[in-house]
Amino acid sequence: MGNKGFLFIFYQAAGKKKKADINALVLDRASKAGLNKDDIFLVYSTSKASSQFLIDRFSEKYRVGVVVACGGDGTVHSIGNLMIDTALTFAILPLGTGNDFYAGLYGNRSVKDQIDHIFKGKTSETDAIYIPELDLHTMNILSVGADANVVFQANDFKEKHKFLQK
Repeated sequence: MGNKGFLFIFYQAAGKKKKADINALVLDRASKAGLNKDDIFLVYSTSKASSQFLIDRFSEKYRVGVVVACGGDGTVHSIGNLMIDTALTFAILPLGTGNDFYAGLYGNRSVKDQIDHIFKGKTSETDAIYIPELDLHTMNILSVGADANVVFQANDFKEKHKFLQK
């Protein structure tokens, strides 16, 4: 068994931030936190099955470990469902467009600050709701729907004015 390990799972298509820059930032912050770089894993996943494989292998090596979903709300939901029945800690590195779930938990905390919080072991609890018809869990925050309406209207506007999409 190794020390405490950190598995950062990036969804291959998620996020617009430069992955090399994020990788360098993670490794830099790990070094500053005094962590062994051999206990930091930065991996890319293309499917739920590959993410499950990575988590299973990681949990075999690290009894005490943190799995970090690196992406947007979809990545968080997917990795979070794979983490439900593990003893590992689940964390989020917000690399998506909206990051609504993350923002509901942490506000406008920067990526650098979130990495530091992850390495320091600072956690927040959230509820997971099981949906038996889908055999899935959902993590949720309370919303009055205004944010969803803004996203809907922004997407509608982009469709009507394609030249503004860039």
